Amino acid sequence: MLPITLNDTTENLINIKGLNRKRKVNGEKTIKFSVIPNEYNEHAFVLVEPEAIFKFKGEEYVIKSVNERNYGLSTIKHVDAVHKFFDDLINIQQHDLHNGSMTFDAALTFVFEDTGYSFIVLDSFLAQPFENFGRDNRLALFETVLQRYGAEFYITGNTVYLKREIGVKTDFQYRYGMNIKSIDKQISTKNINSWIRGYGGKPDDDGNYPIEEVYISPNYDNIGDKEAKAYYNENITTVDGMQSKLQQLLVDEPQLSLKVDIVQIPGYTHNIANEGDYGYIIYEPMKDLIIEARVVELDELFKEVDGEWVVDKTNVTLANPRRKTTDRITRLEQTSKSYQDLLDGIGTLPISVLDQAVRRATEMLLGSATELEYTENGLVARSKINPDHLVLVSSAGVGVSVDNGQTFREAITGEGIVADLIVVGTMLFDRIKGGTLTLGGPDNGNGRMLVLNENGEVNADVDGNNAAYENLYASKFESPTVVNYSAKNFTFYVSDKKLTQYTGAIDPNDDNDGTSWSEPLATINEALRRIPLYYDGSAKIWLNSGGTHYGDVVLRGFVGRGRIEIDGQNRTGTKIVGNISAGSNLLNLDFHDFTINGRSGSYAVVSSYQNSYANFHKINLHGNSSDRGFDFLQSGYGQVSECDVQSVSQGILGRYGATVWARDNTGVCTSQGIYAYGGYVVGHGTAPEGNTVNQSENAGGKIFATFDYPYTEPPPPPPEPETTSTWNSTGTYKGDSWRDNFGGQWFTDGYGEDAVVQGYYGGFGIYRGLWFFGSSPSTAVTGKTIKSMRLYAHRKNSGGSGGSVTCYFKPHTYTGRPGSVPSFQSPSTQAAFKWNEAKWITIPSSFYAGFESGSYKGIGIYINSTSEANYAKFFVDAKLEITYE
Repeated sequence: MLPITLNDTTENLINIKGLNRKRKVNGEKTIKFSVIPNEYNEHAFVLVEPEAIFKFKGEEYVIKSVNERNYGLSTIKHVDAVHKFFDDLINIQQHDLHNGSMTFDAALTFVFEDTGYSFIVLDSFLAQPFENFGRDNRLALFETVLQRYGAEFYITGNTVYLKREIGVKTDFQYRYGMNIKSIDKQISTKNINSWIRGYGGKPDDDGNYPIEEVYISPNYDNIGDKEAKAYYNENITTVDGMQSKLQQLLVDEPQLSLKVDIVQIPGYTHNIANEGDYGYIIYEPMKDLIIEARVVELDELFKEVDGEWVVDKTNVTLANPRRKTTDRITRLEQTSKSYQDLLDGIGTLPISVLDQAVRRATEMLLGSATELEYTENGLVARSKINPDHLVLVSSAGVGVSVDNGQTFREAITGEGIVADLIVVGTMLFDRIKGGTLTLGGPDNGNGRMLVLNENGEVNADVDGNNAAYENLYASKFESPTVVNYSAKNFTFYVSDKKLTQYTGAIDPNDDNDGTSWSEPLATINEALRRIPLYYDGSAKIWLNSGGTHYGDVVLRGFVGRGRIEIDGQNRTGTKIVGNISAGSNLLNLDFHDFTINGRSGSYAVVSSYQNSYANFHKINLHGNSSDRGFDFLQSGYGQVSECDVQSVSQGILGRYGATVWARDNTGVCTSQGIYAYGGYVVGHGTAPEGNTVNQSENAGGKIFATFDYPYTEPPPPPPEPETTSTWNSTGTYKGDSWRDNFGGQWFTDGYGEDAVVQGYYGGFGIYRGLWFFGSSPSTAVTGKTIKSMRLYAHRKNSGGSGGSVTCYFKPHTYTGRPGSVPSFQSPSTQAAFKWNEAKWITIPSSFYAGFESGSYKGIGIYINSTSEANYAKFFVDAKLEITYE
């Protein structure tokens, strides 16, 4: 009986004949069977169609072809099916393309991502080069990966396990007179050669390759001078790589193939080989043939007995495809007496050939004695002190339990080792894969990791103080001290409120994704911060129409061929309350469609210096009695068009070698409308009026244009800008952290480090970090209306994860360190910080009332959790900015 499913309909299929399964060392699994309809399987028979899925021995197969023929007055269906893994992969495309070297893990990730299958690599493999790898179905790509790296695989559930060779070295025997019915032995030397030449790297114009290697077989004297076809591969660029490939390609021994017809012994289940296993063929009629060979294919015929599928007949194909010795058979015959003793059970393997660790473990286990229980589940060794502690040994593996066998958190099975804790002095391994690797710590000193090359030289040295690399490559590298590059286009959305008209809208926050109106950023500067300083793309920052955005906008140090645009969408409705400072930018800047409500009495509301191109278009500028409106200075070039300038002394300026092009601008200035001071103004059309003089030149400055200065009705002035004040953390302790252990203490007192700390680490208790700003912020805003708040914090480059750690900011009521454990108030906001990251975070409106009432004095970080994932340390220097009226 087989459960079969088609179109979500499942039935049990019976009356199955000739069920044949083939398993090959390359991973292929296929099943063939025939089914005859009768009154008991009429509902299941109609489901036997292509793409139907059935389960056999715990694995799913997909029917790919059905041949239906007449069978007397009825019909019979002959079915061909493949393992579902192959059908799944062939129907999923990889649309991306990769060129260049890939590690084995990277290549497998490229194959298996978004397929529903995961993988585990059980051996080590060298990186391999690829050209135009991708844009094909996943099965074809997987086959390419297996061939390129020389790997084999097997599947358990949805996990693919990969090794250099699957199977194990066993002592199974296929022996004449016991379980061999017949044997077919073939030996071929048609492809045998004794040496091969290989060429690698890019050839020069004369066709000469930089890598030219010869591999000579150790069997050269036995084979004679026989040259194999030369091998060419431009992707192989090292001598070692070419030598390894040539050794792999050269066939330098006779190729042996054995087909064995196995006699099934009822009830005998030991020494049954699987694909990939090595074992022994003993066939006395062929001159006492004793040979070690590998199972490359199993062809099994099943029959159903009492509802279970059991093997009725097996044909096994064995081979020695990579055994590199021409006299393998001869040498085996010479040592057949030793093999025969082992196989007959009268010889023993000397313990000296075992690894030292295995020998020591063996002696310890054999030297112990205890009371044992023989159960249906296996052999149980139970503790006399605590009966719940036991060790179970069964054919499936070894397990250790502390709950009377309910769970086994330490176990060894055929799939690997599972343990909560493994304590070793030295561990030798080929691969380690998992979650978190922790080196060092309070109980272990300064952690260190060394990576050596094949010559034993240090390529990488990472410890608790430094990280040193001979060569370092990172496709994406983030550091506050390193300029990043990108040519990617970005679009960011900045809002002063939640935009409820968008589905799933949330409050603006600088930790939001910021790429949609439903999850906008809170500040323009955060959008600018996310643009790499070396930039060849196009970035657009949208401001919500009619919104009011507080704070100065600062753009400095961008270079490249890119463009940054800030679009307010509404010239009169969208407001920036603050000034704009753009300097030393060697890419295109574009600002348009908003009102600037400048800080009162500013030196310049808009300052553009040393910029290659800065364009200001359709902007209303209100200076609130500032000195300058649009000020271009210290070389560079800028444009001002269709803008209005009010409440400044000087409107549009070109100073100190800068050039500004002005067109069709309006406004009224208390001194000059256009002013050239050692700089240049060009353009045409209208310009702002000056109450003293419309235009003026000084210090060699020139105005190369004739402007009209008509009076125009000024737009309604924006409301008086709110007051924005900034306070630095202050006091004997600008910041500190309380921890509960040691009777409760401040971090600075107990550890001697000035730091504001969040989280839990090393058993020291949960940290409560606080920044102190004295009483000045509270005094200034008590009784006022707060419009916005920001905190500037700088995470240290040590402590906790180097990646992003979510930090939980809360208000507190202290002007300085309290004498005991501090407490926090209920409002909270979150922001993620990496090592050495410094930035402003937006404080939400839930904090405002406490500061307006005078009860809140400062801000800290705290989360009530013992997870070390929350651990982060900050510098004690911080800034608190509040805009209020």
